[in-house]
Amino acid sequence: MTRAEALRIGKAIADRKYEIEKPYILAKQYIERMKRKKESTPVPASVDKM
Repeated sequence: MTRAEALRIGKAIADRKYEIEKPYILAKQYIERMKRKKESTPVPASVDKM
């Protein structure tokens, strides 16, 4: 097996794994983005008075 063949096979395996894992990766990124957004938004003063 040549290096080029090995790289082609490795890429095919990696692409297949990515297709399976893609929803989980995107969900994790979305959750992290929401956490950062929640941390950066200030709490309005009216909420503190309740």
